[in-house]
Amino acid sequence: MPSISTRDFGPLDYDSGAELQFPHGLPGFENQKRFVLIEKDALAPLIFLQSAESEGLCFITVPVQLVDPGYQMGMTEEDHRILIEDSGDLLSLAIVAASANAITANLLAPVVINLKTRIGVQAVRPDARYSHQHALPELASCL
Repeated sequence: MPSISTRDFGPLDYDSGAELQFPHGLPGFENQKRFVLIEKDALAPLIFLQSAESEGLCFITVPVQLVDPGYQMGMTEEDHRILIEDSGDLLSLAIVAASANAITANLLAPVVINLKTRIGVQAVRPDARYSHQHALPELASCL
């Protein structure tokens, strides 16, 4: 069973089948291609996207549908091709950011994961329908 060191969760053992592959990395982190999801009941609905390659890199995310139940996915043809080669359930996660003034979610570029193939992309929308700073005041108690 693989194990990784994490800054926030200490040593973490995980099933090798749980590893996610991001063929192009994430914007700004193109060299980070392997991640695992970490869920802690006490911190739900937050889901942590932990790099399997860099112990200090962990994104806080929340399911997009919890932020906006009517969210409509939009992605480039390349992202669509990567994710839909082999059909499977898609999990869409909005990356959460906290500042002194607000907690926000990036609905403009959610992380989308094909749960069957374990392949993911950060699907940057080709339009400006959603914001990269969608306010989330209800998550203040989680962070």
